[in-house]
Amino acid sequence: MRLYCKLGDFDNADKAYKIMIETAPKEFNRTRSAVKAIFSNIDSTKAVYLTAKGHFGESNMIFENNLKLFKTPFPVVGYEVRTREDYAWTLEKQGKGEEAKAQIEKTKILLKNVEKKHEYANVQLNVVAPRLVNAEESFEIRLDIVNIGKNAAKLSKVLGMSSSEFKTSCSTFFCSQRNNEIEIESKKVGGFDVETIKLSSQTSKPGSYTLNPEITYVNNLGQTRKSKAKPLTIKVEESKPKFRVLPDRISTGSLELDQLLLGGIPENYAVVLTGSPSDEREVIIKNFLEEGTKEDQITFFVSTEAVGLKNLLDDPNFILFLCNPKPKTKVPDLPNVYKLRSKTDLTNLSISLAKAFRNIEPSKNKRICIETVSDILLEYGAKATRKWISELTTNLSSKGFTIFAVIDLSIHTSEQANAVINLFDGEIELAQTGDPLECKKSIRVKKLRNQDFNKNPICLTKQNNTQEIKDT
Repeated sequence: MRLYCKLGDFDNADKAYKIMIETAPKEFNRTRSAVKAIFSNIDSTKAVYLTAKGHFGESNMIFENNLKLFKTPFPVVGYEVRTREDYAWTLEKQGKGEEAKAQIEKTKILLKNVEKKHEYANVQLNVVAPRLVNAEESFEIRLDIVNIGKNAAKLSKVLGMSSSEFKTSCSTFFCSQRNNEIEIESKKVGGFDVETIKLSSQTSKPGSYTLNPEITYVNNLGQTRKSKAKPLTIKVEESKPKFRVLPDRISTGSLELDQLLLGGIPENYAVVLTGSPSDEREVIIKNFLEEGTKEDQITFFVSTEAVGLKNLLDDPNFILFLCNPKPKTKVPDLPNVYKLRSKTDLTNLSISLAKAFRNIEPSKNKRICIETVSDILLEYGAKATRKWISELTTNLSSKGFTIFAVIDLSIHTSEQANAVINLFDGEIELAQTGDPLECKKSIRVKKLRNQDFNKNPICLTKQNNTQEIKDT
């Protein structure tokens, strides 16, 4: 509208003025700096319109009132420059050349001061990050590095973006994380330019974390300078489960299996995993054992081998019943290791279990994995194995154990296998899929007595030595 007025295009000036009056903010909180800036701009535009209409007295009053605002701290010098230029045009219209010239001179001084202020590199740091995140979940922090000077600055490092509990790594190519510092390698930010650094951050501990970011840089005079951003407080809440979790469930340590079981095996239940020996089966068993020790639970393991158990054997809560006199991995004599004469030595296994029961705290949560069911079924047949399993699971459940057994269906007849499987509260199937190129193995829960569970199978794929979940 200013341009229409100065060009004498009053039709368009009238239309623009009407739109401005209808859409301009209402009179509120003029004491705030940002709002003062908005209203000074609106008022100056109105004054230009009044000048074009010949209402000089009212126009001059508006300009004088606006100029009083500039005697106090003002957010943007550009508003004062524009106001004085418009006032000079108004005074020229009234034939007040000297007064108009005085306004132009003050405008030149303002612009010269701005140019002087920005002669040297002046780096400002601004941090953008979510204020509320979940524990264990990675989130992005963005550092906007703004140079409000006309000469370039060499960036050096950023401090205050991580702590012992709050881990941060740099995902931008020109920076790297070293201890609690973000080092910036051979990077400059040009005059009146912006560079951005993206960080990936995470913490496992809920709480409130305050970051105090500070950037170090070298200006165009070779002087080292520091610039601090406003402190940033991030609240970290407990991580939310990725699926529905029911109460009184014992996590298996495998995300895909816990997803099917709605949080894990129901407490004190006995479930059986059916499937041929495979890498996937070994991972599920190991996850079950490691989750037990991680949760400070008494964890029994009845097995014929001890491959990959070194770290678990260091935990006094982990108790191994090794049913093999010649295992592939040599196991030292430890208080938490019971060595049995054979895979099917049920008498000594029962004695060893009884000894172990006496040495554990009754109040602690307990879990057991029994990997020798198939060996016992082959040796003793369905009838004797059923009797042993029935007595064992009843005894273990009464002592507060959650039971996870394993059986290989490929070496038993259906009749023999079902005779044993039917004794368990739940059955989990690990099977080869019809399309091994896309999904090598799938896992599903076939039954879980009187309990809810996810009936859809989940595909297990192996990529980069990790297991990935994919619905089938």
